[in-house]
Amino acid sequence: MATSSGATSSLSIERLDQWRRLYQQKRHNFLEEKCINADRIQSMDQLQQSIREMSISYGLRRLPMLSSSLQPTLDNVVSFSSAISSAAQYAPISCLIWGGIQAVIECACKVSGMLEESIGLLSDLNNALPRMEEYMELFPGHPELQWPLQDLYDNYLDYCILVVRYLKNRPSLNILQYLWSTSPRSALQTTKTRIEQNIKQFETEVKLLHRKAVRRHNVEIMKRLNAPLKTLESSNKSPANTKDKIDFPISTVAMYRNYTFVGRKNNLEDIVKFLLPEVEMADDSKTDSPPSLEEPRCCILHGIGGVGKTQTALEYSYAHRSKYDAIFWLSAERDVELRDAFCHIAKEELRLLPEGGNKHNKKEGVYIARKWLENTERSWLLIFDNMEDLYYIMTTQNAQTYPVTKNCLKMNVTSFGLEDGAKLLFKYLEREAVDEAEQQAAEDISRFVEGLPLAIAAIGGYINESLSQVQGFLDNLKRSSKVWTASATGPTKQYDKSLRSVFDIALKQIPRRTREFLNILAFLDPDCIPEQIFFAHFKNPVLDCISNEDEFLEDVRILRRLQLVRRDHSPNLGPFLSVHRTVQANVLLDISENEHYRSQCFRNAMTILRQGCPSVSPLNIPEPEKWPEFEKYVPQVLSVRTHCLWLKPPIEPPVDFADLLSDLGTYMWHAGLSDAGHDALKTALDVYEKEHVPENDVRRSNVYSKLGILISFNGVSDRKETMKYWMKALNARQENFDSIPKNQVTRQDETILDSIKSDLAYTYWHEERFDDVERIMTGCLENYQKWGMEETIPFEYGKYYHLMAFVRLWQKKTAEAVEFSRRCADLFEKAAGICGEYNHYTLESYSTCGAFLLRLGRLEEAEKLLNQCLERRKRDAWLPEEVARAQFRLSQVLEQLGKADEAKRYARDANRTRRIFVEKYADQLNDDPDEETVFDQMVSLWAGRYTGKLRDGRADAATSP
Repeated sequence: MATSSGATSSLSIERLDQWRRLYQQKRHNFLEEKCINADRIQSMDQLQQSIREMSISYGLRRLPMLSSSLQPTLDNVVSFSSAISSAAQYAPISCLIWGGIQAVIECACKVSGMLEESIGLLSDLNNALPRMEEYMELFPGHPELQWPLQDLYDNYLDYCILVVRYLKNRPSLNILQYLWSTSPRSALQTTKTRIEQNIKQFETEVKLLHRKAVRRHNVEIMKRLNAPLKTLESSNKSPANTKDKIDFPISTVAMYRNYTFVGRKNNLEDIVKFLLPEVEMADDSKTDSPPSLEEPRCCILHGIGGVGKTQTALEYSYAHRSKYDAIFWLSAERDVELRDAFCHIAKEELRLLPEGGNKHNKKEGVYIARKWLENTERSWLLIFDNMEDLYYIMTTQNAQTYPVTKNCLKMNVTSFGLEDGAKLLFKYLEREAVDEAEQQAAEDISRFVEGLPLAIAAIGGYINESLSQVQGFLDNLKRSSKVWTASATGPTKQYDKSLRSVFDIALKQIPRRTREFLNILAFLDPDCIPEQIFFAHFKNPVLDCISNEDEFLEDVRILRRLQLVRRDHSPNLGPFLSVHRTVQANVLLDISENEHYRSQCFRNAMTILRQGCPSVSPLNIPEPEKWPEFEKYVPQVLSVRTHCLWLKPPIEPPVDFADLLSDLGTYMWHAGLSDAGHDALKTALDVYEKEHVPENDVRRSNVYSKLGILISFNGVSDRKETMKYWMKALNARQENFDSIPKNQVTRQDETILDSIKSDLAYTYWHEERFDDVERIMTGCLENYQKWGMEETIPFEYGKYYHLMAFVRLWQKKTAEAVEFSRRCADLFEKAAGICGEYNHYTLESYSTCGAFLLRLGRLEEAEKLLNQCLERRKRDAWLPEEVARAQFRLSQVLEQLGKADEAKRYARDANRTRRIFVEKYADQLNDDPDEETVFDQMVSLWAGRYTGKLRDGRADAATSP
């Protein structure tokens, strides 16, 4: 027995030595190709950070977008690198895997036209990798898995080195033409073949080990069957009860089951086989299959609009709901709606938002929901409806959607055949065909509309409503359609024509008032139009088409009978309407034939939204109590904005719509939706320009101010643009203020002007005009004290203490500066309901306080705060330059604490970002020998400066009280 143990130990040591030698050899190969960072990328996060830095360094803005196609394959690499680290028991060894990917991408960045092809090669390679670390955890220490894993590591890195070498040696040729034409073809193909053999060998060994494990398990079961029965209470204990216990199963599928659903038998069977393989593997012959350790399975349903993708997904969710603990239906057309859906899952369904957390922080809600999905042992199904961009049943009209997981099935949902189309028509008529002639007429109708389920549904609704005959309907349908021209090509073109003809008939049968109501709906969000948004109009009706609730319900009833809208119910929103996109498109096309009428329909939709949408504070102060209402209106307003610009010529929005966009821009800024907020505000500004709104108008100054704030967070990259907007805001507001007679100046006039001035104080701070900062903020404080106490408006008081902390530091009042910085941090911590504990303001307040504590020599406290903000920034979008400055500060703290290795790591990461920004913005940044000065210049105006007069004038920490 001792001899056996010693032999095993010797083999283990020898194997580990082989891993280390292999690592040194591959590292040397990368260094020969001048890939000096090959062993410095330690994780997927660091690779993604490196890609962002390369996009800045090489001026390739499309790099993050192109690399997104690589993203779905990186989970395989995570698994691969974890397995390698586990097998080698040597942490640095997996760095070369990530470094190899980074080296290929960086070399491709330097060669014109090579980027997309190189990323494609990496994606193909990574897609072939199995999920290895789970097998290694199941069968630890088995040498049978070590050898193929070591060979795979060797060949994977060879593949990366070969691509790097060819990119460096032949940059003038297209990489695919080069790699697959001469001697490189043989070398690279040989390497790829070896990788495939390594993977097959690894999987074969896993199957053999699994069979052995199954046999041992079966033997153990037989032993237990022959032994006395024992209670299994210990294995069946339920988890401890919590105050927010969830009663599974849960579902967010708001739509009712469609009992007129027919056909799609093959589609549904294929989905079941793919998503529920255990249903198909009930026989004993499958027991030797490898254990189920794969990542989530994804099924993408794609096809033309109205073909029945959503209805197929809906039918599956109802038919197989017993197989899942949780089913979540997510509207995924726009990022705003998708974030809302994930936040709803975290808050309402799973009740996972932490105590004191910001329930309106979209990013936190998405993070929490995703973590639950990734870590739970519950079975769940996500259904993304109308996922047009990319990124489990998905429904999309885009056939080019790429897989988001390795286990992905793309299913083209096609139109019905003649028989199924006719069967569906009679389902809507609630009867069977009376004779063969009527059956043939139904099949002819199905052929004419190419079996499109939505068109057949509309026809069924029309026949029922008008009491028409099936046999005579086809002639009517043909008369209402436009002449088919020779230029019409392809099934999609014919589908558009035939579907348009269907809705020509249905729309002509709608009463005038109901049609005007449908025209309003066509401009709104087709997936979810809360009925509540019409209630404000009922109280003060200005439109004849929906002057009261009774008329509204009658219009809904008519449209539902014609299959043009659906009415469903949500626990949060109450009753809501939905309009299929094909219906929406046809209505918009129909009204576009009269430009004046189309503009009037747009104004009617805008009137409904303007009446119900809440107003914002003139001070731009966050008002979280209004956010739930704003959330209902954001998708509607964005949809109106999209559809007024969709057809040519675009509708010229009136000033009232710009005012609405301005209010929503404020909400989206506070809710962290900065991109959508920026777009909304820019549209509002364009409208003011076209409508010749005066420069000194308050509305213009509000938009200028909010645009300045939104882009000011981008640091040095948008500093000039920020200053332009803020100066315009101040000049416009000051001119307006000066034009008001003194005896007519209101408190609101004063507070709006002071709000803009307090924002501008951050600019003076960067220019080291501390006297001006103190003058402005002292005046602001006097007004803050009139408006309310610190507890009631922590946002504004927090800004005051943030700025005045630096004024006190410049005045050599260090102790008071530290106290002000602490009060700033405390206020933003208390304002977590407004800003959130992961918000930019909160994170920057921690970093500020950490910097002061460093100057006072209170190193342990400084380390804790800086670590806290760097850890929390992973949950929100803290900008890379601000992260870099916090890393630099932490490196200084760690160095003084004697933690040299950690200090070097943080300093290296910080300086990498600094070099990128200095090169990118050479006209605004100087590579000052004093690194801290450069970091201060990089960050946004809100983050401020700590060098220059501040450092030269600060009090000695040793003499500070």
